Amino acid sequence: MRSRSRARPGRGSRSRSRARAVGVYRLWRDLGYAAGALIAGITADLFGLRAAIWLVAALTATSGVIVAIRMYETHHRGPAPTSVEG
Repeated sequence: MRSRSRARPGRGSRSRSRARAVGVYRLWRDLGYAAGALIAGITADLFGLRAAIWLVAALTATSGVIVAIRMYETHHRGPAPTSVEG
């Protein structure tokens, strides 16, 4: 899965800006790992493990909604193949 997630920004960008797109993607991904661990740990210490898990679930759902609204498909597929009976 990791190699697939690294390839996504590269596929959606032009060759001139591909390195920058991958770098920006990796920066935010790695910052998310660090910030997520800190926020979940602090939340668990203050409010308990259940609250930390709910917070992570809410943040994950929120980010999914934001991506669904803001991002668009860059790889347009042709028409679906039709079946030939006979």
